[in-house]
Amino acid sequence: MLETARLLLLPWQAEDAEAFRPIATDPEVMRYITGGKAWPEEQIAEFIQRQISGLERNGFCLWRLFRKQQHERLIGFCGMQPWRDRPGLDIGYHGVIEIGWWLARDCWRQGFATEAARAALDFGFGQAGLEKIIAVTHRDNKPSQRVAGRIGLVFERAVALDAIEIWVFAATKEQWAQKQSDPRA
Repeated sequence: MLETARLLLLPWQAEDAEAFRPIATDPEVMRYITGGKAWPEEQIAEFIQRQISGLERNGFCLWRLFRKQQHERLIGFCGMQPWRDRPGLDIGYHGVIEIGWWLARDCWRQGFATEAARAALDFGFGQAGLEKIIAVTHRDNKPSQRVAGRIGLVFERAVALDAIEIWVFAATKEQWAQKQSDPRA
């Protein structure tokens, strides 16, 4: 579990599919992920199982995200997982750790993604001892790009995938440590 001033980042449970479904089927949330297409039940279940297994294997995952004051409702996820090159998404980062976040639409523009992502990044470079972390965004997803910048990731390169351009942002442990010792860096 990770905790911030306003948020809790908690492990997944197999029965979380119902709570996650409204997010994974919202066309606006999915706009830059699947072009607005909802995830089917099987994909939701597979995602949750991958996070449960990932936490056991790696010590981190894309944790469930809750507001501390309103713990009853899942508002998204944030955390890390190994980047999985797959057909149509082979960008040459196989095995590098990816940080990511999704939020329910009514939680956008409130700083939750930045707050959660900063905690996940600190965990990744601190406790998990990772050497490099990337974030991958659709080229038009300006809000996610701003989050990446706010947490200290810098634009690394653009990659074309099936006529869609994605942007890769990255930071190394050394860059993160420098930022910790001198926040102006």
